[in-house]
Amino acid sequence: MAEVDWGESATAGLAFFGKMSACISHDIKNYLAIINEKAGLCGDLLMIAEQKGRPLDQDMVKELAQNIIKQVKRADQVVKNLNRIAHSVDTPCCTVDLDGIVALIAVIPERLLSAKGLRVKTNLPTSPLQVESNPFFLMYIMYYFIDIAMSASNNGEMQIDLKDVGDAGKITISGLSDAKGRLAETMPTPISVLEDKLGITVDLEGNEGEVVIRVPKAFGSKEVD
Repeated sequence: MAEVDWGESATAGLAFFGKMSACISHDIKNYLAIINEKAGLCGDLLMIAEQKGRPLDQDMVKELAQNIIKQVKRADQVVKNLNRIAHSVDTPCCTVDLDGIVALIAVIPERLLSAKGLRVKTNLPTSPLQVESNPFFLMYIMYYFIDIAMSASNNGEMQIDLKDVGDAGKITISGLSDAKGRLAETMPTPISVLEDKLGITVDLEGNEGEVVIRVPKAFGSKEVD
């Protein structure tokens, strides 16, 4: 494969990575704060038992311990998500599970979506849908439209459907009707560049408030001059 000059897409991708890192680090900080609070309560219970001779409330200690374990598991999953994004830049083109990418980019900004009163539902195939592409930039493209929805919608719902259409994976993002003004704008240069480099197509001409992204199963990058 010819070496690809990602141009403005590289700058846009770096900004996307920064947003995702900030979102993930904020989630981890929240989980750590909860863990710290619960651990402090455990310490208070022990101190009361030792200094005042009160029986230790074992049920409460058990509940606090279970809550700490729950937060640790949540933080661990967030770190795994960050690890997947970090490793998505390892190889410019590789075989990836497109359904895994869709699921990942739908869950990472969950806190930001919730703050905007927006929910994202995914409808994925029952078996892995593999494509040859650049996983990092696929996530960037999908997040671009999620970000548009967050800037326009309140108390709304988006849906991301993924289907196998033979030679490609078809991603349909719907529920963007509140963002139709921004969707009508000219496609930003970074995404236009990626359409060319990755051989994907981004179609805004279908149903109102709907975006269709076709990702070829075989890498379709054009030669770089």
